[in-house]
Amino acid sequence: MIRGAAQLALVVWGAALAACGFRSPISSPDGVPAEPDAAVFDPATECPPDYTTTFASTVATSRYRVITAISPFWPHNATCNADRPGVTHAVTLGTMQELLELKAHLDTVSTLDRYYLGGVQDPQATVANQGWIWFDGTSLRQTEWYLPEGEPDDNNSGTEVHNSQLIIIDRLLTYFHDATGTSSYGIVCECDGTPVAAAAQDFVDRDPSNPN
Repeated sequence: MIRGAAQLALVVWGAALAACGFRSPISSPDGVPAEPDAAVFDPATECPPDYTTTFASTVATSRYRVITAISPFWPHNATCNADRPGVTHAVTLGTMQELLELKAHLDTVSTLDRYYLGGVQDPQATVANQGWIWFDGTSLRQTEWYLPEGEPDDNNSGTEVHNSQLIIIDRLLTYFHDATGTSSYGIVCECDGTPVAAAAQDFVDRDPSNPN
């Protein structure tokens, strides 16, 4: 009778826990209670109102803002970052499809040829095509430079002298070119809930052309 009563008490205790929304430690690996799912960034509701452009390949993750007013890189970059700190930044292009969609969009919205993007080179790189990363910390694909002119070419220097640490897209001379940041172009900003990677920010801060 004592054993039966103990079993009954255990069943009642388990039912009470379930009714109160508690989870037994044994319901997750290593006896650690399961954590709630991390919040998923929703660009449709969390991006600033100026971020109205969408692409088919990234519609679930990103919104974009194309700035056609021309300016050097530095004030443009500050604008992208300030739209919603930690959430917006100069655009990073994760796939060739995203690049193609961006170029097609730029062809329709403006006659401006060149726009800054969110890419930067390691200021300690020893050759022109080394050390290029997006602002999210991922590497640029070498095949997307404008190869007929030998891009990246560090401002036609013939060697790596850190003249051109930033990246632009040229609609007419497809696709990427390195740039100093001092020329006045447009910029494309992206809202994807991702802050600028520490390594990318460090490269931007140590760019020899950075006036700040």
